[in-house]
Amino acid sequence: MLRSQITRRIIVMSILAIGFLMCCSIVSLVRTGGSTDVAKDPGPPIIRLSPKIDAGKVRSVSFSPCGKFFSTVKDGGIVTVYNVSGQRLFSVKVPGATDVVLSHGGYFALACSRLNPTNGNLTFLDSQGRVCWQLKVAGAVWSADACSTDKGAQFAVGTGEKYIYVIDIADKRRKFRRWRVPGAVTSVAFTAQGDQIVYATWQDSIIGRCTLRGGNIWQRNAESSSLHYIERLIQTDRILVRAVPNRLGTDGSYVLLDGAGDKISEGKLSAEGKAKVLAASNGQYLCIGLDRLIRHKGKSMRERHAVLLDASGKVICEKGSPFFQANPILVTIHGYVILSNPKNEIFTMSPRGDLEHALKLPSAISRTLASYNSSRLILQCRDGGIYILSASYNSTATARR
Repeated sequence: MLRSQITRRIIVMSILAIGFLMCCSIVSLVRTGGSTDVAKDPGPPIIRLSPKIDAGKVRSVSFSPCGKFFSTVKDGGIVTVYNVSGQRLFSVKVPGATDVVLSHGGYFALACSRLNPTNGNLTFLDSQGRVCWQLKVAGAVWSADACSTDKGAQFAVGTGEKYIYVIDIADKRRKFRRWRVPGAVTSVAFTAQGDQIVYATWQDSIIGRCTLRGGNIWQRNAESSSLHYIERLIQTDRILVRAVPNRLGTDGSYVLLDGAGDKISEGKLSAEGKAKVLAASNGQYLCIGLDRLIRHKGKSMRERHAVLLDASGKVICEKGSPFFQANPILVTIHGYVILSNPKNEIFTMSPRGDLEHALKLPSAISRTLASYNSSRLILQCRDGGIYILSASYNSTATARR
């Protein structure tokens, strides 16, 4: 009888223990499944590199808003437009041109001479490289951007004479409007929908948002000792503003703003640390690249670090050491950071800080430019070539994860 009671007690205690363990497992599973980051993480992007594009020594490069075309400008005003496969679409000479802005789809191109007070000429090219319109603006061209319309493209141009121009161009339509702003227009960008403009001026220094006819939506004062540059984030109604000081050796800063001009987060960019900031095109992630000075036993050395932040400025992860100099060059919409190092290698860094080797470049990088949607990167290398790096997510990447 006693043995039977003990046996029943053991069985009951075992059932209770199993039930407790099952409850704990369910709670743990719910916590994991409820994590937004885990649920949305597709794994590292697939990194591909185009064959070398022999562009030679170029002065400037630019992407079209769709990221499927890019342009180069060489000394002498040689303007060349390519698709991202490296096929040259046209090459023409535009006297005095130093910069090009491409419209969506590469249908039109605007060639201009940037920061040249003696040359305010705007030359518009069609998809074949033929001059289709020319316009002279008041003052030097300081900034420009483009967006698409139903029948063509619109270009926004900011000048040193405190004007913003909006130029509408299509097959048979050529028109523009302009209005005054408080200072020289250091930066001008269309919003993600293309129906408004965000801009920055210098002396008087403000950051503002307006309609396509110049109607004020909001303005906020900016520090006059710095030039402010706006990056439009194409997948969200947010903007990243970088403040670049006029004086060398002075720290810069950045601020992430929402569509109403309110601050989401901000930070300093150390001049000593050669700091820079990159943003994902959905405005959900920022990455700071900076040098850290490490001292030990009277000796010091610099390490290059990559610090991933969420939109609020909270640190998610950081990588960098004497053995891995992490230089961020692109941030994807899922918080993966593309890194380069002095050995010409490319890595991906996950939001958890996991590193994965992607590829090795044939030469050191001298310049990078990201597409608006953070999916492609122009790599101008010291071997004289241009390479297009793509970072894509698809079913294969998800399955690999």
